[in-house]
Amino acid sequence: MEARSLYENLIIKFPEGEMGIGLEPTFPGISFQPMTYGLLLSSEAIYYKKLNNKSSINRIRELTDWLIENNDLDKDGIPGWGLPHAWDAFQDGSINPPNHPYTITTSIVMNGFLDALSVQNVVPNDKKKKIRGLLAKVTLYWCKYVWTSSNEGGYFWYSPRKEDSHFTVNVSAMFLGTLARLLAEQGDIFTKKESLFVQDRMDAAAKSIISNAKLNKGLPKWYYTIQEDPKRRGKFNDIVHHGYILWGLESYRTHGGKHQLPWTSEQSVESMNSFIMEDQVLRFQNNRGPARLWGAGMALAFYAKYAHQEKVNHLIQIIDKEYGPFPDLLYYPNDKDKSFYPRFAAHVLWGLALSI
Repeated sequence: MEARSLYENLIIKFPEGEMGIGLEPTFPGISFQPMTYGLLLSSEAIYYKKLNNKSSINRIRELTDWLIENNDLDKDGIPGWGLPHAWDAFQDGSINPPNHPYTITTSIVMNGFLDALSVQNVVPNDKKKKIRGLLAKVTLYWCKYVWTSSNEGGYFWYSPRKEDSHFTVNVSAMFLGTLARLLAEQGDIFTKKESLFVQDRMDAAAKSIISNAKLNKGLPKWYYTIQEDPKRRGKFNDIVHHGYILWGLESYRTHGGKHQLPWTSEQSVESMNSFIMEDQVLRFQNNRGPARLWGAGMALAFYAKYAHQEKVNHLIQIIDKEYGPFPDLLYYPNDKDKSFYPRFAAHVLWGLALSI
């Protein structure tokens, strides 16, 4: 299956004028999702750079404008992107209000902005200036106030709220990977002192993640949340969150992080392979049922960046057979619910863009 034709069929499911709006499997009604906008912005910027597709120009501008205009939906004066719904992230009774920002969503949006900035002559200069200002402000705020230092190094919180100040590995990894790319590509938005401060936070976060990796035959995996009490280990990550961790750490490696990862990029790919058995994408490594659509999409994005092409092609075939056929992708394989969920399908679109 050719990734380009599948991409062109799937992007139509995100109609211009309301590209990031749609249904959610967990939350009622229709909503505008910042994560969807961020993933679509990355996808369209990557697609345009590869193919110079003119129809992508309006989409990139729409996506960029929406994310700029909606950078502070909770009206606290600090830019960030999250969920438009109230949500108790850790099921501990601390319900975050609608439009509360989350570190993972903010990281994905920042990555989308970096992809948009890498495209020539599409985003107007005044918008580029706004984007760079937002990237600087978000970075410095998170590094100062959404952070805990520890003996191992430190970590970025799940969200800026103290009740969410947990060491959730995928969140910290994805954010540090985005910062590594930001310093490499747009480092002039910071003073020298600020740049050193951000680099220090990145290296400390990487150190903590590396020290908490569980290696099995050299392949890394992590508990979803690192607990101070070792008896409260929790569970290992599912495929989408494992993919976020690997993506962030490989970005850190690529952009010259201080701490060397004690496994290779090939071993990162091997660790992702353990979620894909024959013609099925598993949610967990111990074969407890199929992955949700975004897990398959995150695996595709990671394979497209770091694996051999045959793995990419095989995974595209699995997605089409188990979740499709394209472009009508399902939340679960053979799901009775035939609804299209844009935030989950956007992960697949991103993977397809990288696959071309």
